[in-house]
Amino acid sequence: MVSYGVVLCVAVGIGMVTQARTVVTIYPHSAVVPVGSRFEFECISNPQSPSIRWHLQQEVHTRITLDNSLEYLEIVTHSPPRDPPVTISALKIDHVESVRDSGSYICSDVSGSSFTALLTVHDRPYLRMTTYPENPMIAVGTASNITLYCDANGEDVKWRKNGVDIDGSGELDLDGDNDEDVHLQANNTLMITGSDVTDAGLYGCYIEYVVDDVQLEENRTVDIQVRLQVIGPNSTVYAMPGQTVSLQCTVYSIHQSSDHLVWVYENTGETVATIYPTGHIATAEGYGLDTTKPNRYDLIIYDVDSKNKNGDYDCYLSQNVDPDGKVGTVTITTKSSTGCNIGCIIGITVGVPIVVLFIISLFILIWCHRRNRSKTNYGLRQQNKKEDNMPRDVEMAPDITSITRIRMDTRKQDACKTTVSDLDVCRVYKTPSRSISSPY
Repeated sequence: MVSYGVVLCVAVGIGMVTQARTVVTIYPHSAVVPVGSRFEFECISNPQSPSIRWHLQQEVHTRITLDNSLEYLEIVTHSPPRDPPVTISALKIDHVESVRDSGSYICSDVSGSSFTALLTVHDRPYLRMTTYPENPMIAVGTASNITLYCDANGEDVKWRKNGVDIDGSGELDLDGDNDEDVHLQANNTLMITGSDVTDAGLYGCYIEYVVDDVQLEENRTVDIQVRLQVIGPNSTVYAMPGQTVSLQCTVYSIHQSSDHLVWVYENTGETVATIYPTGHIATAEGYGLDTTKPNRYDLIIYDVDSKNKNGDYDCYLSQNVDPDGKVGTVTITTKSSTGCNIGCIIGITVGVPIVVLFIISLFILIWCHRRNRSKTNYGLRQQNKKEDNMPRDVEMAPDITSITRIRMDTRKQDACKTTVSDLDVCRVYKTPSRSISSPY
């Protein structure tokens, strides 16, 4: 139900007849608000006025004086230090109602100046959100399914995450982790499957509507947070005296706890760093905290030495000592005890790949050599096989680099010597009547 009226704000005071008229203005000039919301009008009198009054005009002949005697509103008037000086009167309604508060609000001062602003109170459209489970939380390392359903009396709703509209439908990747774990369905349902810490955030559904040509929105939200959890250090850090080292501690939703987080040097029980739910941090001398990464409160240990900083460290809520049973250890080393300093480590880092590359190259050379030798042996075997198949009357020249071909002539016993280089073979083919020289 929508109703209207007029509110009159009158400034009353004693002034001289010759007093100049002031300028009175109300902000905002008009407003449309839903039932149950909180609303405020602000009236400014320029120049400063000794008194300002408020009235509500709902009917032609009905005017209600508004003051602090009414329990549902509050009027605060003050004159801030300005040049020229002004008077500001704020009228605040904590829980507006349609019939009682709709109307014209009039603010006036002693000079007779006034200003009228219209307030329209409308009934909210029906919108209800249901979540499964009832209070959804995300536990680190435990994937679960969360369902959000919004009932808008048959109207389609729109969705947001952290104030950003969710566009599209079906399976979506909202957190950029390449996992389409958010599903928008046609029946005003949003499902998160296999929830992870990246799915945490403020989810909301909303509908848009118009009242008196004013675009309005009704919404419902749920803040899905990561369950409070502390993951302490679980590693050993080696350092030489004088170095700076750090140990990792991950804390999800520390603001959910009324307890504070502590870093403790287990060897002595000394608290070396404290993180309060408000975000305030305190550290002992020689220690620091690195909070540059999300959900991380890493302990920094400066100028380590074997006397008072060598040993076990842990982080946990002060009332829940060592919940995971694990600690981080700082071990002080020296060149003589480790047998390898920083230069040695660098040498190993660079030298090992070179040695591996050398071994691979050597293996390739051996393989190529064996392959070539195999081809040579195969060629020799083929040549020997060819020679075995030749006639028995073929004679081989004994010398390879200098071979003498002897041509036999039945009519004439001449010897013809020809020097042949390379690997030619001189063969003499003998027959009873003549000799046939090799074609080489």
